[in-house]
Amino acid sequence: MKYSRRGFFHETFGGAATAVIAGQILPGTASAQTALSPEAALQQLIDGNGRFAEGRMTSFAEDLDILKAKTAEKQSRSRRYCPVRIRGSPSS
Repeated sequence: MKYSRRGFFHETFGGAATAVIAGQILPGTASAQTALSPEAALQQLIDGNGRFAEGRMTSFAEDLDILKAKTAEKQSRSRRYCPVRIRGSPSS
């Protein structure tokens, strides 16, 4: 394949124009993910590091609570809308 300067510039500027149109070169405005002050964020990091060092991680309990809530929600929904009657159940 033969390369030329004209082809190189054509492809380079075409790609750059496409990137500008797609918005990849001009990023959007950055926004904060939290309203915490820097001091409060640092304190959360320090507290979390202390819990980790002591082996008292809260993520396990939080994950378990979420799983329990979702499981209970699904079980109560399936109990209410179960089209199959189970022998010996109170509704039969």
